Amino acid sequence: MGYRWHPLFGQELLIKGKRHCSGTLILRCHVPGEERRDCLHIPDWMFDEALCASFRVHLQPYVSMEALAELRWLLGIVIETAPGSMHDGVVLDKGDAHGQEKVRRPANRTGAPVQ
Repeated sequence: MGYRWHPLFGQELLIKGKRHCSGTLILRCHVPGEERRDCLHIPDWMFDEALCASFRVHLQPYVSMEALAELRWLLGIVIETAPGSMHDGVVLDKGDAHGQEKVRRPANRTGAPVQ
């Protein structure tokens, strides 16, 4: 395991299989000696030592606007496709006159907004 922020970092794992999920290769793994437990499903890139060695911790955190936009898009899909989730009916307005987004929640049977 080459990804330093994974709890199994530095350990060797037994790879029992692989599958593709949303374009990512996922490895089915076991910790040696714990083969009777459920498989761990870990993206293959976490085993790429050269890639993982390039990741750095910065004193000043930074997230690009592009990454935030992608996260917003992904969360929108999750919210839309999660039947029965607590987010059903939540609407994110584009923004008010100050550019601030607002979340509108559906009203309950009494007409009061759901918290």
